[in-house]
Amino acid sequence: TVEKAVQHIIASRGMIRINEVAAARDISTRHLEQLFAQQVGLTPKFFARIIRFNYVFELLKNQQPDWLNLVVEAGYYVQSHFIRNFKAFT
Repeated sequence: TVEKAVQHIIASRGMIRINEVAAARDISTRHLEQLFAQQVGLTPKFFARIIRFNYVFELLKNQQPDWLNLVVEAGYYVQSHFIRNFKAFT
């Protein structure tokens, strides 16, 4: 279940709500969080944040650095949200 949830989050590039991931696996959000904590060591939401943040750099490999368009394409609709994640992960 967790492996498929991880694949689901990666396939969505981290731009999916955790309750949608849980529903797709036919388990509760709380149970998914517990399984993630045991098997991955992170919450599913934090894992999704990492995947979405990493997607910005995947986009950078293929495009000229137009930060505004890159972060919007990666699912950050507010610049401060990207900046907050950038500070948290660097």
